[in-house]
Amino acid sequence: MRIGLGNAASAAGKQAEHIPALDGIRGLAVLMVVLQHYLLAQYDGKGWLIGLIGEIRLSLWIGVDLFFVLSGFLITGILLGSRSRAHYYRNFYIRRALRIFPLYYGVLLLLLLLTPLLRIDWRGATLPMLTYLQNFVSLPTVLTAPLVTIPIVHFWSLDVEEHFYLIWPWAVRSSGKKLVLLGTSVAVACLLLRIWFFSHGLSPTTIYTMTPFRIDSLIYGALAAILVREATPGTIHHVATWVFSASAAALGLLFVWERGLAWSHFIVCTFGASLLGLFFAALILLSLKEGSLWQWPFKRKWLRLLGTYSYGIYIIHYLIFGWVTHLRWDFARITHSKALGVILSMLIGVVVTFGLAAASYLFYESRWLRLKERFAPH
Repeated sequence: MRIGLGNAASAAGKQAEHIPALDGIRGLAVLMVVLQHYLLAQYDGKGWLIGLIGEIRLSLWIGVDLFFVLSGFLITGILLGSRSRAHYYRNFYIRRALRIFPLYYGVLLLLLLLTPLLRIDWRGATLPMLTYLQNFVSLPTVLTAPLVTIPIVHFWSLDVEEHFYLIWPWAVRSSGKKLVLLGTSVAVACLLLRIWFFSHGLSPTTIYTMTPFRIDSLIYGALAAILVREATPGTIHHVATWVFSASAAALGLLFVWERGLAWSHFIVCTFGASLLGLFFAALILLSLKEGSLWQWPFKRKWLRLLGTYSYGIYIIHYLIFGWVTHLRWDFARITHSKALGVILSMLIGVVVTFGLAAASYLFYESRWLRLKERFAPH
């Protein structure tokens, strides 16, 4: 379906509407995350170009923030469009469960079944992961076994999203016209919390992963969804252009000053996170305008395909990271080139990840997704 910025307001609140460019934005987000993990190598002391590549790779974690902002935008649009309808809460929670739970719990169940065979050591992670509380407790970042290492650290972002899904529907329905004020207050509070706790010695990892410090990324997307419904197309475009330009300039200066956007740095972890939320929210708003140059790159079929399979790609890619790492060193030894080892292992890892994610979507996830229509608002 073709929609432009003029009728994006109605589309943002209807589950039946589909905006292809947003699939492309989701594809860009997962591409950044995968490249950040699979291009892992040492970049120090080998010239300015290699150093720049390293700085860019270390900054690709921002793909997670793009996921957050896009999720906040889409979910809030759905909630605003259905908040006056019957079965508002039931429909929302069941539809979210059908999208998120099957793959997440399917992977955990598979790992639990393989535990006796592989002798996986969960080290207390089982219950927090089953209840989406991994990011609130101190847990190992990998599941270890004699012959395999399975990273699970990336599941923290799913915890943040689930906590947002749990709370935000109630805020949308009960806040009425005060929703903008509530969202803005939460965004400011998150920034102040990050500054205060970072200044008082809290671990950057905790600030990066714990929900109270990260929920504002979803809120920026939510505020963008509200703007789409409440403002005129001209106002939306003007605000989005101004915010995008200002935040892009600030992030560019921050990148140069900090030599990258490493999330462990104080400015990046505090003010930088807020700038990223504003930047991505503006990007999403600009991409809604049909036929614009902003929308063109995100409508490429390959990027939209990545977006379609993005959930599976995100879940799976890091689980096989240990295997990709072994490939990297094997190829480096065979080819006598570390660069070739990184590139070849990355390509194989991407192909395997995409294949598994596509199979998961087509033969497993889609069966659950079809059930969502039974709970669509009418």
